[in-house]
Amino acid sequence: KAIELKPRETRYLNMKGLFLLTRQHYDAAAQVFTKALGVDPKFSKALNNRGLVSLALNKFEAAASDFQTAIQVEPKYVDAYNNLGFAWYQAGEYDDALKAFNQSLELNPTYLNAFNNRGMLYLKTEKLQLAVADFSKAIELESGNIKHYQSRMAAYRAMGRDDLAKADEDKARWLIGLAQIDTKIRQAPDSPQSYIQRASHLAEGGHSDIALATFQKALELAPGN
Repeated sequence: KAIELKPRETRYLNMKGLFLLTRQHYDAAAQVFTKALGVDPKFSKALNNRGLVSLALNKFEAAASDFQTAIQVEPKYVDAYNNLGFAWYQAGEYDDALKAFNQSLELNPTYLNAFNNRGMLYLKTEKLQLAVADFSKAIELESGNIKHYQSRMAAYRAMGRDDLAKADEDKARWLIGLAQIDTKIRQAPDSPQSYIQRASHLAEGGHSDIALATFQKALELAPGN
């Protein structure tokens, strides 16, 4: 409706394209982004997002072309550098991918996705110490993400450090268990048993403060428990 009222408003076209992209309607999304670029060929967000459509369709060179154009328009576009690196990584152009990831991290030294993606590149190219360092940084930035522990576990295993790999495997398993309990709570938010289970799980993981608060929530739901 917004586009109907303002058919040349590139922001609205970009939003519609993003929605279609998240729903995996790739051809329709690409058409909308292209329409936005017909209005403003230097609309960097639409260039980046059309590149994401090409990535989803495994059209890596087309994706890289859009990301590069977005960077030419907006030289400090951090996401576009990271996405360019991922496109080159998927295409097997590892040197170009590394340059793009490095540039992304120069612009934003705490950019989580770039650390994760560069870590995957280092793992693929068997630069295992560097992979561990990047996955460790990703864990530091987002300690609750299961995939970071699983990725570092793979790097440790490739290094022959089974003890460290086992520790990451245990952490990932603990996080999976926590996610399963949280799903139960979302499905039945008034059930004290799920909160009791969550609190016990948190205590086992060494998160005593959160465990106590969660036990308190269970007692609010069932004071006599």
